[in-house]
Amino acid sequence: MTTRPGYRWLLPAGHLVIDCLVLALWVWHAEMVDRERPTFHAGAVVRPVLLQEGGGGVGIDLRTTYHPPQEFGFLVLGTLPVGIVSIAIRPQAVSQSARQGWDPIWFLVHQGLSFPWWLLIGVLVDTGRWPLRKLMTSYLIARVSFATLILVPGIARLGTVTELLFWFGLGTWAAVAAIRAVLRVKPAIEMPPEDAR
Repeated sequence: MTTRPGYRWLLPAGHLVIDCLVLALWVWHAEMVDRERPTFHAGAVVRPVLLQEGGGGVGIDLRTTYHPPQEFGFLVLGTLPVGIVSIAIRPQAVSQSARQGWDPIWFLVHQGLSFPWWLLIGVLVDTGRWPLRKLMTSYLIARVSFATLILVPGIARLGTVTELLFWFGLGTWAAVAAIRAVLRVKPAIEMPPEDAR
């Protein structure tokens, strides 16, 4: 008789492996693109713009827009509540330079927070407090599927949309379950019926 691991270990270990796979593919792909990209002098590309402002002084306006890679979004939304906290702790992870590509400290913070998060969810699923075994298994399988194909154009975006829908659904379910639990709770002090007064 073989026993399969409980969700308390399957969820944290599974999501850790998925995130490490996505990071490895992301870094590998960035290295391959960097090798193929011709080298150029950055000074020839970035030019400060002198603009006349209302006060008569001359100002410099360096406008740059940076969109984090889709793989970063896939990692953040994989464990959305932890992703929000890890970005709040290390906001510079969103705007990494092309040379760095990713922030190792952010990744360690993110994984350090997401492992206990998934452990807690796994314990809740294993004990039956959250009857979401099929949903958690489906989400894990979906993330594995998207992670293995993460370098295919458009897959990271589709994966992030799927993850966002998962968290929206889980949040809605948790809110409804909490409201139902509150409505079922009897008050601690019961008032005597009106007739007894």
